Amino acid sequence: MDDAAGEEEETTPPHHLGTHGQRPGHPALHAFFLAAGPGVRRGLEPGVIRSRDVAPTIATVLELAMGTTDGRVLEEILA
Repeated sequence: MDDAAGEEEETTPPHHLGTHGQRPGHPALHAFFLAAGPGVRRGLEPGVIRSRDVAPTIATVLELAMGTTDGRVLEEILA
């Protein structure tokens, strides 16, 4: 049971699984993302991305079938 309370409490249930309790709209919760290697464009700064876009992007680079996901392939970083 989550008994957290306060002004920053997230009250809207997520529409997807795997949220791990974070507040996705909170500006301090951005993570670092780095992609390098064959098939990845050099010198690109894609800005803020969604973490759920990482797995479909990696699957595309590795030529693996990902199936249906909430994320999208980050085509703009691929060479």
